[in-house]
Amino acid sequence: MVKLIPMEKAAEINLAMSLDQSDMMWIALLAIFLLFMIVYFFYLLVVGIRHSINSKKFGHGFLIVIAVFVLDGMALLVYRGLFI
Repeated sequence: MVKLIPMEKAAEINLAMSLDQSDMMWIALLAIFLLFMIVYFFYLLVVGIRHSINSKKFGHGFLIVIAVFVLDGMALLVYRGLFI
C-alpha cells in the first residue's frame, strides 16, 4: 500500500533538502544575530521605561511607547521585505 503525503509536507521536505550547507550556515548566523537583537531591544525597552518612570516630565512615557511602536513597525516592514 502506498503512503500518501500531503502536498504541504512534500514542499517542506523538498525545500529542506535543497538547501546547501552554506545556506544553512547563513540561516544559523542570521538566527543568532536576531536573537541578540531581540535581547538588545528588550534591554533598551527596560532602560527607556526606567528613564520615563524616573523623569518628572509627563511626555517621556508616551515618547517611549511611541518609539517602541515605530521601531516595531519598522522591524515588521524589514522582516517582511526579507522573507516575502
